[in-house]
Amino acid sequence: MAETIKERQARLKEAREHRRIRIGKEHKYIFEIVGAKVDMEPSTIEEFILDTEQQIELMDQFLAKNDGRKLMFYYQECDPPSHDSGRAMNVPKGTKIPTVFITNGFEEGLTGRCIFFLRTNINIPITMRNLHEIQTLGFHSSETLQTVYNPKWLHEIMEEIFYGCIELPSGSACILEAIKKTMTLIYKPSINAIDNWGEMTETPQGKKMRRSFIESFDGFIQFLDGKSYLVPSLVI
Repeated sequence: MAETIKERQARLKEAREHRRIRIGKEHKYIFEIVGAKVDMEPSTIEEFILDTEQQIELMDQFLAKNDGRKLMFYYQECDPPSHDSGRAMNVPKGTKIPTVFITNGFEEGLTGRCIFFLRTNINIPITMRNLHEIQTLGFHSSETLQTVYNPKWLHEIMEEIFYGCIELPSGSACILEAIKKTMTLIYKPSINAIDNWGEMTETPQGKKMRRSFIESFDGFIQFLDGKSYLVPSLVI
C-alpha cells in the first residue's frame, strides 16, 4: 500500500525527533561556539543540523574516540530545507536564506564563512572538559586575532583540539585568498613565536630541519599569493 503524504510527513518528523534525541551537551556547546561566530542563536543552528542524518553523523564521528579529525560548518546563503528534513519553512519559492550546515568539504563550495574544528589527538573522545578548553584557548578570526593574539596558545591548543574561522574576503570568490590571510595572520606569527623546538635546537641537523620547515611554510604562503587570482573558486 502506497504511503500517503500525511504518513510520509509523520515519518519524516519522527525521524527528525529521533535525531534530536542524539544531541548532547557536547553538540550544544559546539553550536554555541559556531553561533558566536555567525551571530545566530544556537537553537537555530541546532535546527539546521537536525535537517539531515549526515550532519549528525559527522558530528558524532568528530566527538568519538579514534574517529574524525575535523568538523566544518559553513555559513552562507542556501535553499531552505527540503521536506525530507522533517520540517517546513514558510519562505517564498526561490528564496535563499542564511544557513549553517556541516559539510565534509568535498561537495559544497564555500561562498561565505567556514568555522572549523580540528583534533590533534583522536585517542580520547571529545568531552565538555576539552570543549571548554577550546572556548578559552581557541583561535579566532584573523580580524579578532590581531588584538587578542597570544603566542602561548599554539602549544596548549595543539595538545588536543582547536578551532578557527575562514571567510572569503568581500568581493572575492577564491578560498585560497582566505587561507593565505589566515596562515599569514595566525599560523606564521604562532610559528615564529615558538622558542623551544626540542631536539631541533640542539643539533646542526635539527636546526637545518627547522630552517627548512620555516622556508617551506613561507614558500607555501607565497605560492598561495601567486595562485589565488588564477582559481575563481575551490572546495575545501
